Amino acid sequence: MLYPKVPSIDLPDDLFEEALNPWKFSLIGRLNLQFIKFVDAAVILRQQWKLSGDCKLIPLGRGFFTIKLDNELDRIIIKAGQWEVLNQVLQVRNWSSNFRPSAQRTSKAQVWVRLPGLGLEFWKEKILFKICKEIGTPIKIDAATEKCESGYYANVLVEMDFAQPIPSKIWIGTKYGGFFQDISTQILPKYCHYCKIIGHVTADCRISQSKSNAASSESQKNKTQVPFDICDRPEVESSPSKLQASTSNSVHQHHPVQDSLVTNITTPATKDNSSAINPGLVGGRFNILNSEDNKEEEEIEKTANVEIPTQKLLHIAEVTELEMVQTSAVKKLPTSNSKNNILSKGSAEQAIPRSKTANEVVKNIVPGNTSGGKIVNPVPHKYTFRKK
Repeated sequence: MLYPKVPSIDLPDDLFEEALNPWKFSLIGRLNLQFIKFVDAAVILRQQWKLSGDCKLIPLGRGFFTIKLDNELDRIIIKAGQWEVLNQVLQVRNWSSNFRPSAQRTSKAQVWVRLPGLGLEFWKEKILFKICKEIGTPIKIDAATEKCESGYYANVLVEMDFAQPIPSKIWIGTKYGGFFQDISTQILPKYCHYCKIIGHVTADCRISQSKSNAASSESQKNKTQVPFDICDRPEVESSPSKLQASTSNSVHQHHPVQDSLVTNITTPATKDNSSAINPGLVGGRFNILNSEDNKEEEEIEKTANVEIPTQKLLHIAEVTELEMVQTSAVKKLPTSNSKNNILSKGSAEQAIPRSKTANEVVKNIVPGNTSGGKIVNPVPHKYTFRKK
């Protein structure tokens, strides 16, 4: 299938065959290079092979590398032998054209398996291989296990498929009885449980991360936003005002409602307007603040409603008139000329602002005053006056 806007070419057969000829004796090897450098592994392999022709090792990535040879004899020697590099065995396959390590999706890897507490009579290669066949493909046993140098555990190199469940125990039966044998693996390769391949862990998987990001973005779009409520809903629902409203609604529901023209709206009479406000209407965290504000307002109303004696009101009025005269700006003129004195007196009278005092007639008279004096109605607010 040809993709649009993508250039394409066709290689001639003779040119392609000419490019394949130098690689016809080559092989492809693989090692776990997680704990060893490729250069050090190449030196170890060259010392073991002892080849007659030229040999070149070319890394390809993900533990794969090309073994380029120039004769068939060296190729047979490498394929027939078993080559170890730091407690792991070299995996060899035939070379193929257009080999891509990224396209090699394998879930198998070589792992050293320990059998702790196993009796020394079972430490034979055939018995150990028979036990380990239940969890993978056994490859070899180490030198310490072969010589029974340490009886803590038997060590077997096994090629395991990590896409399959790995058992932690195995049942071993004999003619004298059976027993459960524990299985443990110390060093595991990087395996992705999402892609089911060896090479990277699940936390570094790009495919898994991209799908999780897409799913989270879709969930954010579909998520309904709940409006913010500053009060605690359970407390508001259980407040007395809420209960009163619910009971009133239930009472009104008993009367059938018909379509009619409403000409007059009546409201229930209340004894006091201040008592109509239900302090339980606002619940939640700010109920304490509302109660404090109500207490302050009640104190201010009490002080405003206190009756002040008539003599004290007259005294307060005189004090306020004197203070207003003192604060007004009056310029003092020379007293030598009588005309100037008259002018200064007139200007002073104009400069003094006129206000309601105890000497003026006021319509608002305090009830209960029979003295006939002209007094000022007390102002229903709280003032602080300066004493003489």
